[in-house]
Amino acid sequence: MWGSCGFLGAVLLAGAWFEHAGFAGFPTVLLAALVATALAMLALPEAPRAPVEHEPVSLRSALSGVIGLFAVLLLMQLSFGPYYGFFSLFLGELGWAPSAVGALWALAVVAEIVAFALLPAWQPRVAPLVLLELACALTALRWLLTALLADRIAWLVVAQLLHFASFAVYHAVTVRLVLGAFPGRLAGRGQALHATVAYGIGGAAGVAASGWLWDAAGSSSPFLFGAAAATLAWIGTVWLGRRWVTRSA
Repeated sequence: MWGSCGFLGAVLLAGAWFEHAGFAGFPTVLLAALVATALAMLALPEAPRAPVEHEPVSLRSALSGVIGLFAVLLLMQLSFGPYYGFFSLFLGELGWAPSAVGALWALAVVAEIVAFALLPAWQPRVAPLVLLELACALTALRWLLTALLADRIAWLVVAQLLHFASFAVYHAVTVRLVLGAFPGRLAGRGQALHATVAYGIGGAAGVAASGWLWDAAGSSSPFLFGAAAATLAWIGTVWLGRRWVTRSA
């Protein structure tokens, strides 16, 4: 949630600054943000080390049980490639003013902040895979609305508000699922694999495919591609729910 607040501040404050002073100062602003982050990290206290317990689960056995889950996570980040790489360009091509584009980005971040605040009350009541199914389905709907109705402000606002599911709910539940699949001393490796496979490979491939589609089939095609990838992720999550007997655990 705090990362979302930082993103929102960057969108509003840096956007206003660049509109006033131009982009020549971008490296300076970015460097200042990185230095501030490094100083904040130095101020963090060390957490007390927990006693090391024998961990019966091996990395190989943990990996064998999550191949399907990681495929779903990769597909979801593949679907986000068009958004991270081409959303602003797409809206600009449709004639939206830069201020409106910034406001739409900010609206999505506000939606995710609200969702992060509410998730602690939701998660104990709903099975993780049910939440993941919801996130995948609403993400597919979001990219479809963006591809077909981005010239209408009402539908574009609805699509951006769906960020609560496609980012906040998705992020919270996937971290929880990966922690469950990689218990104890394997937790760090599990989250590292999650970042590499989903956000790294999936995100990079999504942006690359979107650029190719933009040139080959038009500016709306990357978001149709995103909708297809999110739909496949939803189908995979439904399959996982049928396969994992302990779905409600």
